[in-house]
Amino acid sequence: MRLLGNKDIRSYFIYSLGEYVKLASPILLLPILTRILSQGDYGVISTFSATTSLLGVFVSFSATGAVNRAYIDSKHTNLDFNSYLGNAIMTNTFLCIMLCFPIIIIGYLNVVNLPRSLFFIIPLVLLMKSLMAYKQKLWILQEKPIQNSIFEAGFRSLSLILSVLFVLIIFPDWRGRIIGLILANLLFCVLSLFRLKKEDNFTLNYNSVYVKDILKFGAPLIFHGIGIMLIGTVDKLILNNQLGLDEVGVYGVATAIASVLAVFIMPFDKVIMPKMFAIFNNYDNENSVKAFKIFIINVLYLCITGYLLYLTTIFLGPFIIGEKFISAIKYVPVLIIAKIFYGLYRFSVRPLFFSKKTYLVSISTLTSGLIGLFMMFLLVKNYGIFGVAWGFVLSNFLSFLFVFIFSQKLYPFPLFRK
Repeated sequence: MRLLGNKDIRSYFIYSLGEYVKLASPILLLPILTRILSQGDYGVISTFSATTSLLGVFVSFSATGAVNRAYIDSKHTNLDFNSYLGNAIMTNTFLCIMLCFPIIIIGYLNVVNLPRSLFFIIPLVLLMKSLMAYKQKLWILQEKPIQNSIFEAGFRSLSLILSVLFVLIIFPDWRGRIIGLILANLLFCVLSLFRLKKEDNFTLNYNSVYVKDILKFGAPLIFHGIGIMLIGTVDKLILNNQLGLDEVGVYGVATAIASVLAVFIMPFDKVIMPKMFAIFNNYDNENSVKAFKIFIINVLYLCITGYLLYLTTIFLGPFIIGEKFISAIKYVPVLIIAKIFYGLYRFSVRPLFFSKKTYLVSISTLTSGLIGLFMMFLLVKNYGIFGVAWGFVLSNFLSFLFVFIFSQKLYPFPLFRK
């Protein structure tokens, strides 16, 4: 098996094209939203996004990871993948129904500073996101980059078009953007289920063995989800609580710019995922060398692309961002560093998911998130947004460090092999 063959390079460019379309959405939206919406409106949008990310783990239950592993296992065992997939979908639906009442209660208690009406919509958004993820992930394992890229780019494009139309014509505030997101999620959730039925032929026949396996895989990852929430969303909630929606809006713009690095992270990640699973499936000396080489390539790749994004932000940022949000540019370099560590985390966590030792993932992310949360609270009082941003960097660095250490215990690189 070659390290990176022509097929991998083609797949990389196909995935990249999809990511470029995804990139275009926030870039095209920024000049519109930052000129029409207030900082408070942008704060509502960022807080809504953070809240759905926070609660999403309780509906998704990391079932996509269980389904991915089941797909691999079905190739050499008698596992009925069609039934397994159907049971995963039913599990997500049941969990969503169970979560409706607690979410509405959270809204009435004003735990999160959001319009109360949004808490009636959040459960539906969580379910749609969970069901959409299955086909996206399976296309990656099935090495179908064209389908994956068209689906993701189509979703982002529709979300962009609907958001712009609603903001410009009907609701020139946070409602326009969120309604656009909801409608795009609904349409592509239906499309995803249609493709799942046609290509993977899921069956809705309850199987207690499969449900238990899904829950066993996902249960430890509840704490992983909490850790991811602490790492990826609590920064906005702390700013919301300590400094207000306006500061969340500014930070949200900076985060959107730094997240452009995902355009480079995700194609590489998608290309190497099936390759790395094949390496882990037969991890000998030769394959350990291949894994190490891919890791080094990833480190260099992330550092170079991160630096290029920094230079682009410095020169083009003032022309893209509205005057009210121009201060966001100074926070971008710090957040780019965090995204580089996130990219390294995504690579290093693969062995833990493959081995089904998901509790190690939870230990890593939860510990990192808690330490980052403590540092954010400590720093925000004296350093404001910068304090939260550096706390975010620390969380991402520690999450990478911990999963790297654990993964080297299971699938060590040549220099760590005994």
